Amino acid sequence: MLKNQSNIFRRIIARLLRHSRCCYLFKIDMGTHLLKFSPTALSAALWVNPKSRMVDYTILSAILKPNNIYIDVGANIGSLALHAARLVGDQGCVIAIEPNRQVMNGLNDNVSLNNFGNIITVCCGCGGETGVASLRTAGGNDDQGYLQVGSATSKVRVQRLDDIINPINSNIRLLKIDVEGHEELVINGATRVLDSADFVLFEYFETNYLRGGSSIERIIQKMDLAGFDVYTCKYGMFTKMNLGPSSGEGIQDLLAVKRGVNLPTISTKSDSW
Repeated sequence: MLKNQSNIFRRIIARLLRHSRCCYLFKIDMGTHLLKFSPTALSAALWVNPKSRMVDYTILSAILKPNNIYIDVGANIGSLALHAARLVGDQGCVIAIEPNRQVMNGLNDNVSLNNFGNIITVCCGCGGETGVASLRTAGGNDDQGYLQVGSATSKVRVQRLDDIINPINSNIRLLKIDVEGHEELVINGATRVLDSADFVLFEYFETNYLRGGSSIERIIQKMDLAGFDVYTCKYGMFTKMNLGPSSGEGIQDLLAVKRGVNLPTISTKSDSW
């Protein structure tokens, strides 16, 4: 009871700090790096609970090694990109892509704060073709931004991932996609990148997929054609997904693994599960 009350109180304080801009006075210790408390939804959430993304951190730690290449589509303020930068080291490379300019400012601030020289940031959206789209947010939260064709006050340029990344003679260890239900569009514009990638980490939430006009069945088919098997990841265990009715279990982390590449080994002892 006391813990729940403390979390509620901290969330209220976080909301006040974010909207008063007093948040800039605080930093968030994520273990492998620091984050500035910028006026963004994810900063506020991580200030309340820095361990809330530990499952993703654990998956990245099991996959990424020194000298690897990591691509983050929908990088937000860089919490995963910065963790990845620590894992791949100075000779590795992280490319962090974020379409929201305000959130991108927080990302760039965090890169500077940690003095990482192995991160390249790109401010644009990713889709199946080059163009311009509206940036919308679910419930007004900037950590739930998605692209949509149509009139809106916020316009962003959209590029194919294949046009942003040159994967020729480069092995991409991990591609992470978190674009609130528009993952299929990113995949449509990433043929060459997928040819070069070992793993693809993406989120599945049926409500967002329906809004984006997509389905998990279509994505599994596309990943199968690209040479990947798709697995659910729960409690550190990987279970292969097959075509069929979606499970409707809420938000899930899915990992696509290139055939011939070994599944990562994840400790189930972590309290993050």
